[in-house]
Amino acid sequence: MADVSVRKAALCLGAMLAAACVAAQGARATTFHVLHAFAGGPGDGRDPWRGALYRDASGNVFGTTIFGGANDLGTVFKIAPDGSETVLYSFTGGDDGVEPTGVVGDAKGNLYGVVTAPSFGAVFEITSGGEYKVLHRFRGRRDGMDPDADPILDGAGNLYGTTMHGGDAGSDCSNGQNGCGTVFKIAADGKYSIVHAFAGGNDGSLPIGLTLDGSGNLIGATMDGGGKRGHGTIYRLAPDGTETILHTFKHFHEGLAPEEPPTLDASGNLYGTTSAYGEMHPHRCPYHDGCGTLFKLAPDGGFVVLHAFTGGSDGARPSSPLILDGAGNLIGATGGGGKHCLPVMGCGTVFRLAPDGTMTILHDGSERRGNPGALIAGAGGVLYGAEYPINGGGDGSIFKLKP
Repeated sequence: MADVSVRKAALCLGAMLAAACVAAQGARATTFHVLHAFAGGPGDGRDPWRGALYRDASGNVFGTTIFGGANDLGTVFKIAPDGSETVLYSFTGGDDGVEPTGVVGDAKGNLYGVVTAPSFGAVFEITSGGEYKVLHRFRGRRDGMDPDADPILDGAGNLYGTTMHGGDAGSDCSNGQNGCGTVFKIAADGKYSIVHAFAGGNDGSLPIGLTLDGSGNLIGATMDGGGKRGHGTIYRLAPDGTETILHTFKHFHEGLAPEEPPTLDASGNLYGTTSAYGEMHPHRCPYHDGCGTLFKLAPDGGFVVLHAFTGGSDGARPSSPLILDGAGNLIGATGGGGKHCLPVMGCGTVFRLAPDGTMTILHDGSERRGNPGALIAGAGGVLYGAEYPINGGGDGSIFKLKP
């Protein structure tokens, strides 16, 4: 795949600050391999959503599908390094729930995740022995409701996550009495507690996933809120529950509505993406609300847009948390755009943004395979991800990508 022309690079540089705007480049010597293609039916899942994948010390990849399995209501799966798949659990639609997001695992071989339905959702565990347990069933309102992001674990075995709604019933947000969302904790002993209930004012509403720093602080984002002109926030919660707003998205050029948790480097810089706005040139980004951005937030509050997606070969609408590799490159995925698809209903990309701002496209999605997302890093720079089918093109897959 050839690099884009110097003319296109010049157009891009003319559209933004030179430090932030880069030319999307083609992949060089990238190896793409479908590790497992889902087939649906009782013995396999179908439609892996963009929830987190988890890779254990033996190289097995774990995740979820929202359909397929014994009841066509979703699965939790394991894929061995040789590509062989085991369905660990098939959801029944009863007390166990349906519509799982992703999973995270601990050193003992236990897996944890959330289901978004029925009712208000639940947090589950699949033990190393294969037993399925509901750790907490959300009751709505102050307890939280509608978990829609993957939980995370700390070193002590405590589980943290978010709910999109619920919390303080008197919150000032568009959901009225449904509340603006919560951050919750399930301690290693099983005790459930609310770490923070969003009020919908300056601290935002509709929280998404979380990141844990070395001091035990939880760092996350909200998709909405942050004051009268706010369309999302980045926040930090101290171990005692004290909240600090690190950034509020109020300006279109910054991007609005982050949908993925931020990524933290060793110097305390945060990197993340927004799902909307950014570059608004109608000939390069036909979305009426923009294609999203990739940003950096420094510890002193300095904010810079590193890349504004155009909807062309660089993609649009980031669809996975960013991965920071040992060379300082940022790797991620988009759910739209891409070289071989229509810009509005695009197939997506896997991209790498170098510290000097150079963007390289490592993989283009396709109508046959679908949208890439749910990226995780493996050994030796290898990436693993899921492709969600579009336009009836198969049942999705798990892939392995070597840049």
